[in-house]
Amino acid sequence: MAIGVFLLVLYYSIKIKRVTGFVSELTLQPFTAKNPVVKVLFIPINFILEFVSLVAKPVSHSLRLFGNMY
Repeated sequence: MAIGVFLLVLYYSIKIKRVTGFVSELTLQPFTAKNPVVKVLFIPINFILEFVSLVAKPVSHSLRLFGNMY
């Protein structure tokens, strides 16, 4: 169930924001900069932070579902 919800979240995020908006959310949020050099330096840091957040959501959801069933 958690994997299904995770896939639906990804699907609707891409559907609403389009691929470019979804990728920019993964790479340019939460830090933004006007300087292009600094923006390029922030991309790996932002991607790591957002990727961990993206992966943590289905893990926490599955643990909550397991706890509720147990």
